This record gives sequence, C-alpha cells and structure tokens, in this order.
Amino acid sequence: MLVNFSSMQAYRDNKDLILKLCNDHGRDALIHIYPEGINYYWTVNIEYHMLDQMKRPREIGTVQIDIGNAQRFGITYSDENGEKQYPVILHCAVIGSIERWMYTLLDTAVALEKTGIPGYLPVWIAPEQVRLMAKNEECVAETLKMAEAIRSAGIRVSVDDTDATVGKKVRLSKQDWCSYAAVIGEKEIESGQLKVYVRSENRDVDMTTDELVSRIKAETAGMPVRDMYMPSELSRRCGF
Repeated sequence: MLVNFSSMQAYRDNKDLILKLCNDHGRDALIHIYPEGINYYWTVNIEYHMLDQMKRPREIGTVQIDIGNAQRFGITYSDENGEKQYPVILHCAVIGSIERWMYTLLDTAVALEKTGIPGYLPVWIAPEQVRLMAKNEECVAETLKMAEAIRSAGIRVSVDDTDATVGKKVRLSKQDWCSYAAVIGEKEIESGQLKVYVRSENRDVDMTTDELVSRIKAETAGMPVRDMYMPSELSRRCGF
C-alpha cells in the first residue's frame, strides 16, 4: 500500500499507527511525504493497490484522515461540556469511484478467460442480459413477441432481426458479451424449448423462456434494475 502524509509532522504523529497497520495486514508500505506549506484537508491518506492481469499496479481503494472538511461543510458535535466541536472525519472508500469499480469488473473478466471461460459481466449489470436471434425473416414477429414476454419481467432483452446469417448473429452476440443468447426458429416457436448459450458457463443449456426468466431473476435478486438504454432491435441501432 501507499501511505501519503501531508507533512513531516503528520508522519511523526501517525508513524506508530501505520506500522501497526502494516504488521496487522502483513504488508509493506511505500511512504510519501508531501511538501511542507500546502494546506491539505487530510493528514494521512492510505492507498490500496492491486496488480491487474497485466501486472500493473492500480489504485482501488483509499482511506484517509480528514481534518478540514468538517468545518467546511458545517459538521459539528457537542462535547461533554456542551461546546461545539468539529470532528475528524474518516474517509473509507473500498472502491473509490465508478471507474475503479468498472476496471475491477473487467480485470476479473480477463482473469476468467485464463481459466477457459469467456470473460463475462455479472448478469445484473450486463447491458444485454438476453439476446434472441431470429433464424430468418419469417421468425422475426414471433421472436419479438417472445422478447416482449421476457422484457415484461424486467429483463434487458434484444432481438437480432437483421438479415445477417445465423452464424454472424451468434458471433455478434458473443462479441457483445450477452449473458444469454438463443436462436429462434420454427422449431423453437412451436415447442417453446430453447437452446440457450450461457456465457458464464460457455455452453448451451435447454430451457423454456419461463425457465430463462426464473434463472435470471434468481441471479439478479436484490440488485438494481434499469431498462435497456439502446434500441432492443438490432436493425434500429447505428452501425460502425
């Protein structure tokens, strides 16, 4: 970990605390003391770094002792004598920003690929949780109906209604990291039984649309839900 001090005095005052943290965690620390004379709002800032899949150090979380923002934002408490005091604030950001969190998700996906499984995102956050691919033009209408039934359950589902070949549609669904994907032809429409590609398992699984919905609802239980932010039909999307 990297430990920043706002001054040499801050280092002297907190040296024993940092040594205890290093011993407790069994970690070494790189000490960085900032130049004197700058009025920092914190005294100690601890950065936690990880090595990503390319062996590069990346800052993930931070903890810092804040001595300035209480007065700035009017945060007070009353001491035992009833007098107003400004507290010291402890900032603890396990994942410090949305960018760091997304980086961790993608780096985890890269690590998964080394095990033979394609990289994937957790289903709840995947932009497209399900993609249905119409086998031909005659199957588009029924595929759209099937997609609407899945969408009504609060699931992000897209439909490849383009005139591309089935092989190209399947490849594109994998390139787009869709969590689940299925080709919809006459047989699937008649039987209601789908052969669904499950990205997290890198295999096809036979299931009905109801079973697919139940599986996704179980995997995303308790997580935030948002509608798809782009057109569900691929024919309506911009091409690049």
